[in-house]
Amino acid sequence: MPAPISESDFTTTANSIFDNQEKIRGLINKCVDTFNDRSTWGNFTIWITGKLDQVRDALNDLVAKFAAFAKAVAELHSPGNPVSMYTKADDWREVQSKLSGQLGELSASRFPATYSWEGRDGWAYAGIVGDQEAAVSGAYPHADALGSHLETHAKNVIDGWSDIALTVGTIYLSFVRDASQFISASPTKWLDIVPVIVTLIADLIENVANGVDQLVEYATTAFAGMKELAGALASVPGSRAQAWPTADFA
Repeated sequence: MPAPISESDFTTTANSIFDNQEKIRGLINKCVDTFNDRSTWGNFTIWITGKLDQVRDALNDLVAKFAAFAKAVAELHSPGNPVSMYTKADDWREVQSKLSGQLGELSASRFPATYSWEGRDGWAYAGIVGDQEAAVSGAYPHADALGSHLETHAKNVIDGWSDIALTVGTIYLSFVRDASQFISASPTKWLDIVPVIVTLIADLIENVANGVDQLVEYATTAFAGMKELAGALASVPGSRAQAWPTADFA
């Protein structure tokens, strides 16, 4: 199964999250600087209406919310290279195909000589063919399951980061509009604009937090799935002792 996105495209998508984050940070700093550098007339106009503290508090809230957002993004770390998981999934499907092709070759009917073997050693050796057929029969569907697991995990990582990138990019475009209005507007208009910016950042944090929760939840599920798969593989019979052969000789 081909990857739904190239490695370079995924890297670009992931990097855009941090690029737009820094652009938002720059716009926030401009808003703060604009407030701190307001003219004496603007300062007096807001003070006389008794709303100077509201503007300052709104900006402080905006800075705090963005700091929480930046922390959430930082905690995501790097998702690794999910595109390569698709290649490994194809490799496991190839293993599955080859194992499936061996089933007919391991059929006991293709080893008629074993029927005439006698004695304890002969009877034990005669059963090895059936044991290996059972082992391959049990192993090849697990190889397919591992391929499916890798595909699903890779898709979830790509989709999760793509959704976050889209969210951050969309909020950035909206923030450009509202921050520009804040920076260029007269001080008396700031109270109409600051709440909009704060709401946008609050929505951004909620969306990113949901994305983080989604990835963490899936990582937990994926780990549990891998443990389950490992247990299933361990139970596949490889000999009459229900174990794969080792290099140790008794």
